Amino acid sequence: MSNLSINSKTIPTALANLPAPAPVKSAGDISGAFEETVQEVIDRTNAPLLAKRAAQAAESETAKARILKVGFEQYRREQMEIQKMMKILKILAARANDNIRPHLEHFMGQFRDHPPETVQDMMEYMQSYVSSIQDKGLKKEMEEALNRINRMYYNVSDAELDRLLEELDNAH
Repeated sequence: MSNLSINSKTIPTALANLPAPAPVKSAGDISGAFEETVQEVIDRTNAPLLAKRAAQAAESETAKARILKVGFEQYRREQMEIQKMMKILKILAARANDNIRPHLEHFMGQFRDHPPETVQDMMEYMQSYVSSIQDKGLKKEMEEALNRINRMYYNVSDAELDRLLEELDNAH
């Protein structure tokens, strides 16, 4: 046994001689690798949301600039035309063969990620894309798809497009 005796006077003295614990600045103070791991999880979790918010902010700024340039009524007409073109792409992509579908889906993604100002911008992008295709068979199929897109745009009403989209949704 040791000669150490503990009484009510030695405990406060012993505690007073202990080094003070490091101050905690905030609940967010986490050390080293664990902090990095937590931050990585937060970044991965928030990345899609932050990217979406950034895209929405950019789209909003683009819309404001376009409205200032052409006026609200013209901007509204252009947006309705763009929506019609997106409906056509969705319908044709759903009905397309496996050669064409990925390209039509690429167009839709491109226009979603980088909103065009006009339908003319959309057509120019699609024509440029198709003209760069090296495979002659695929290029011919895509040219035919562009012709169908163009015909549908000018000959099919919005109400008919909505009906076709509803049929697609009901089929799935």
